[in-house]
Amino acid sequence: MNKIQKPSPFTKGRKKSSGGSSLGSSSVKKYEDMYMNFDMGSNPFENVTNTMQDVHNPYGDAVNPFANQGNAYENMGNVYSGMGNVYQGMGNAYMGMENQFEGMDNAYAGMTNEYANLGNAFEGMGNVYSGMTNQMAGVENAFEGQTNAFDGAQNQWAGMKSQFAGMENEFAGLDNQYNSLKNQYTGMENAMEEAGVSTEAADFAAEKQAQSRADIMSALSGAAGGSGISGLAQTLANQASQDARAGSVDIARQEVENDKARLQEQTRIDQLQRGEAAKLDMMRAGEDARLDQLKAGEEGRLEQLKRQEAGDIDRAQRGGAERLDTMRLQEESRMQERELQEKSRLGILTAQEASQLDQMERGYQGDIDKMVRGEESRLDLLTAQGAMDLDRLQRGEDARLADRAAQGAMDIDMAQRQEAAQMERDQRAYAGHMDMTERGYAGQIDAMQRGATERNWERQTGWEERNQNQYLGTELALDQAYRSQDFDLQQLHAQGDMYTQQLELDRISTLLQGSLSASAASKSASASKKASKNNMIGTIATTAIVASDRKLKRNISIAGKSPSGLNIYNFEYKQPNIKGVYQGVMADEVPEYAVVHRDNYDMVDYSKIDVDFKKIN
Repeated sequence: MNKIQKPSPFTKGRKKSSGGSSLGSSSVKKYEDMYMNFDMGSNPFENVTNTMQDVHNPYGDAVNPFANQGNAYENMGNVYSGMGNVYQGMGNAYMGMENQFEGMDNAYAGMTNEYANLGNAFEGMGNVYSGMTNQMAGVENAFEGQTNAFDGAQNQWAGMKSQFAGMENEFAGLDNQYNSLKNQYTGMENAMEEAGVSTEAADFAAEKQAQSRADIMSALSGAAGGSGISGLAQTLANQASQDARAGSVDIARQEVENDKARLQEQTRIDQLQRGEAAKLDMMRAGEDARLDQLKAGEEGRLEQLKRQEAGDIDRAQRGGAERLDTMRLQEESRMQERELQEKSRLGILTAQEASQLDQMERGYQGDIDKMVRGEESRLDLLTAQGAMDLDRLQRGEDARLADRAAQGAMDIDMAQRQEAAQMERDQRAYAGHMDMTERGYAGQIDAMQRGATERNWERQTGWEERNQNQYLGTELALDQAYRSQDFDLQQLHAQGDMYTQQLELDRISTLLQGSLSASAASKSASASKKASKNNMIGTIATTAIVASDRKLKRNISIAGKSPSGLNIYNFEYKQPNIKGVYQGVMADEVPEYAVVHRDNYDMVDYSKIDVDFKKIN
């Protein structure tokens, strides 16, 4: 199941900055992530099934009630098969008719052309504009000596120094608080070093071995000498002495173990005391080091703030001086440019006015000459036209009379021949009509009999067909209605799912739109660019160079032509801040020398063409 992928409507065309959120706002990022990560789920229409897929055609099993019906007209004979052509052998009544117009003369054959000797009234007419001088030739370039107001501008940032150049490291002289710490385990003594060793057990073992050897010797001597009683007594005494010595040895062993335990406990207590003292020394040294670092860090931070504040003040002072210097130089440049523009405009207006006056004088003189010559030509044409009309009327009347005489003779001959032919046609037609009537009446009787038989068959089979169609049609309509209702329910369920998803998306979109209001400042650059574009057209009333690109205009309509043949249009500008209807030309129709290319749009220098740019409404 594929999830629906949706593009974000708020990140289209934007590049993310390196600092995090694409709009610089955590709330915008939050709602944008909510929008992008919103789970649309599956397509609600994905599981909609085609309810019409398995519809059964009830007409597939329908029976054709006309299958076995016979043809009532199968053996019907043609009653017109032996009928003869009553017009066969009829003669042509127009055979031998004479052409009454043959040999007639052309009444216009000797007619003369009254326009042949007419002269051209405009021949020799002079060009009133031939000696016209170019009034723009002496117009001076007002911008030729313009100076650059920014030539002496100084760089206010040239002597700026780094406020952090002599800053010292506040952590350079910090002492290591751990240097004076002592090892608390350095003079620790080994408590086990004085522990003694008891030799009584070893001495007892040696004595026991010696006594054992003596007993063996005594036993052997008793067996040899016979003093067994004294030997046995001596043995018992030795055994008692051994038992006493064994008890003494056990006591000595216990005393050694007690001394060992005492020394181990003393060593453990000494280690605990020295370890705790070392921990306390580490904590005191660490706290002293932390306090030293905090003190040095705060001093460094305060020094950095002081130097940063000094740098900010220096930058603000230098920036203010630079802005003031830039504003002063821009104002000087603007005033100089306006002065030169006004000078150029006055020069162009003077030349244009002189050129227009010269054109008006020459044009008026040419119009008078054209009127005189045109009137002479018109009178000559009227005279020749009158002579030709009179000659044409006379010749036409002669021809009409001759034509009427020939036409009358032909009409009389044709009427006589038509009457004779019509009488013969009527006779033959009556005979044919009688024959056809007799045959047709016989055919109609046969057709009526056969038609009655066929209608009886059609009534019977038609009733069976209607009943069958009504039953099958009702069954199909019920099946289609049920399937259509099932499909409509599936569509409603899917639309309800989509509506629920859209409501959630609309809620997230509303939250995101509200957060976007905080980032409205980011659009200032594009607004400034648009204002610059509008300003290019907004200056149309103060210069002869005007934005005339067809892409900038709307509601364009032709208004006329200039003397040089340029089309003059009425139009409006597409920019909403430029109101009214203007009149001028299109940049793509004027000569190349009058076109100025600027900012991807074409402008027209109206001082180089014979059309005035003006606002007419």
